Amino acid sequence: MNLPRKWVTASCLGLLAASLAPAQTSKGDFTPSKLELDFFAGAELFHKRPDPLHTKLLNSELFGMHLTENLWKYWSLEQSLSGTTLADLTLAPFPGAQRVDLEQRVWKVGVNPVYHLTPIGSRLRPFLTIGYSQVFYHATDDGKNYAKTLFPVPAPSFGSSNKPALNYGGGFKYRFTNLVGMRMDVRGLWSGAPTWGLPNSSAGLPVGSLYIPKNGSMHGIEASAGIVFNFGGRVSSPPMDTKPPKQVPVDVPTVRQEPTPVTAPAAPRVFELSAIEATPASGYAGDAFTFSTRLNDSLKASNIKYLWTVDGAEQSVASGPEFRTTGLGAGTHQIKVTATDPATGTTASSAPYSMTVAPIPPLTITDASDKSQLKVGETARLTAQGSESAYSGPLTYAWRTNAGAVQGTGSSVTFVSSNVTFDPANVFKPETRTATITPTVTDTRGRTATGSPLQIQIAKDPQAMRLDDLVFGRGSTRVNNCAKRILIDELQGLMTNNPDVEVLLIGHIDAAEPTKGPKGRLLHLDRQRVNNAAAVMTAGTGVCAKCDLNRVKVSYAGTDQTSEFRSGFCGTSTRQKSDERKADEIAADDAAAKNRRVEIWIVPKGVAMPAGAKDPQPAPVKLIKAKGCPK
Repeated sequence: MNLPRKWVTASCLGLLAASLAPAQTSKGDFTPSKLELDFFAGAELFHKRPDPLHTKLLNSELFGMHLTENLWKYWSLEQSLSGTTLADLTLAPFPGAQRVDLEQRVWKVGVNPVYHLTPIGSRLRPFLTIGYSQVFYHATDDGKNYAKTLFPVPAPSFGSSNKPALNYGGGFKYRFTNLVGMRMDVRGLWSGAPTWGLPNSSAGLPVGSLYIPKNGSMHGIEASAGIVFNFGGRVSSPPMDTKPPKQVPVDVPTVRQEPTPVTAPAAPRVFELSAIEATPASGYAGDAFTFSTRLNDSLKASNIKYLWTVDGAEQSVASGPEFRTTGLGAGTHQIKVTATDPATGTTASSAPYSMTVAPIPPLTITDASDKSQLKVGETARLTAQGSESAYSGPLTYAWRTNAGAVQGTGSSVTFVSSNVTFDPANVFKPETRTATITPTVTDTRGRTATGSPLQIQIAKDPQAMRLDDLVFGRGSTRVNNCAKRILIDELQGLMTNNPDVEVLLIGHIDAAEPTKGPKGRLLHLDRQRVNNAAAVMTAGTGVCAKCDLNRVKVSYAGTDQTSEFRSGFCGTSTRQKSDERKADEIAADDAAAKNRRVEIWIVPKGVAMPAGAKDPQPAPVKLIKAKGCPK
């Protein structure tokens, strides 16, 4: 912001000049005032906090007042009240995110002892000070309401914070007359970091939530200049010279009669107005305009009355040489002013000033998407175009969606469908979901416009599902109780509720397991494990499930362990421990157990089999039925 830098520069130069100038006193004896009252304006700059979110208050104009009691020759006591016109809180919900602007103001009350470098009564008084302030970080109603509507995560707890603070700095005072003077100040401000009611960390909060890291501090610097009114000061006459005057001889001149002078007639009075000037020279309906004129009066009369008219209508709010208004509508208006001296009745009128005011252009927005249908994981390009104008200033764009995510900022962004959620119960079926994306544009005057909702259909194909693996003991093909619970309690329900799916069983063996029996007969442990698992899930007698064996396919992988192991152990947080025979208990720390397994895949018809399946075939019905319900 340029304005605060100019204030700080000017104040520093003033302090330097004041410290180098010698003390000056009034001619005669000045009885200094005991009380000073000043009103000031300036600027306040706030430092960015060194936290990950770079929390910062916006630099702002400043205004306020000081009340000072001059108690001793060099010391005084000062009370102050000041406030800002802006100072909005800006922060990002996470590093790198777009910053959020929450409206708030800063008010301060303070008390300071002040030490002057020159004695009381001096015309120029440089000073130093340090004191206490109570700072009120005040959240406005607009800021609270905006925080409640933040997207994606609102911040309804956003409110005001109060903090004690230390202020320090210096300046100088200069007395123009016994009543009026000026002063300039440069001060620093330090307080604890306010939180505005927001959480102190992001722990446990949704992604995008606003928070203020705890601890830390808030720093600022203010520069100001103001006018001082002194009460109680006066200047007494200097001591009179009591020495008798020196006697000087006087020559009496000869009196000579002079002719009576002839008085010239008085010049006629000049009383005329300059042409009206307008600031700004053009604008829009409702803008603030200032019209001014200058009176050339040879008599310099002080009690001049001014009458301003707009299109012939008198403006009672203006009685001086300036007229300010925000009430001009669109169209061409005639501005006129008349000046009158009430003492003589002399009047003067300006030439009419023609002001053309433009109508306020509406704020509109159009939007479009390059795609209306997507597969899960695909993206679409979204664009929006707001009606930017000289009245609106630069536009700010925001995007909302009820599904998926919008990446990027501004008028062109990307819709990402990879995180669109679907009904878990429909994993084996095709499903579509419609995402509705809406852009909003905001101009520098606070106006907003919302675009037409963009609708994109996201389609999900049927998907295969994998259950946890069945784990076997070393050299064993028996389906233990833990594995039976997976087949009976979990797999059977899925097959019953989804008649259009098939089950694929893939058998594995560990490379260290035996491949031949005592008489040299091949064991085929992977096949036996698959066939026993198929018998448990289809036999329909005893404890076995009753699934359709014709919907079962098998594959034998041998020692190939390409596919990732999915733990099927019982006694975990998701599956209770089962009572097992001693020979069928499998220790969780058995490193080779993950290789002695059968994979379970549920595959919708028409969906490709998993890549790890080697030549899947229909289950050997006759062989599996002959097993009955394995114990």
